[in-house]
Amino acid sequence: MFPSEIPSYNWQSEQFDGEPLPLSVEMSFKQQAIQIYRAISLTSKEPPFTLTEDGEFCPIFALAALLKYFGFELEVVLRDESVVDLLNAHYGYELPKLAQLDVPVSMLAQGESAIGEAAFLVSVIMYPLKNGKLTSHYITNNAIGEWMDGQIASSPQKWAPIECWERSQNKRESAFWAGVSIRVFLDKKNAKITS
Repeated sequence: MFPSEIPSYNWQSEQFDGEPLPLSVEMSFKQQAIQIYRAISLTSKEPPFTLTEDGEFCPIFALAALLKYFGFELEVVLRDESVVDLLNAHYGYELPKLAQLDVPVSMLAQGESAIGEAAFLVSVIMYPLKNGKLTSHYITNNAIGEWMDGQIASSPQKWAPIECWERSQNKRESAFWAGVSIRVFLDKKNAKITS
């Protein structure tokens, strides 16, 4: 059954008990996506976070919390130790918040597929804006290599696996993987519970 509303994330209680936002099957996919994004969008990259309709930043833990709210089993996968260092240095709240949510975090093994046994993968990518600054963006792919990018009208795209983007030309133009993805499992038996 499709939910008629989704509660927004309350940054004080750290739960999805904030103001409900309407959601319906009559909405377009884009309108539904905007409502879901609004439920977790923020105005700043540092605590204390504040919710706004046109937030500019969505932390990994907030997206993970929303996916868990909808009942998905998750695992965050990191490219390598340098990503752990980056998260700790610039987004020090991410790993502790993921731990509070009981979302396992694992390191991608040499030659391992980022999607693994997951139904789909939500990855953080980076790409340059016209002013030369880098911005981050979430994209999603499934196990057969179909990519959904909300900023590209002709989605789905057929791109290389995210762990190959560093050396592949078959990807979103000028983009690169930030080294963080969320594996989303539809079947609990495939969820890998590691830390």
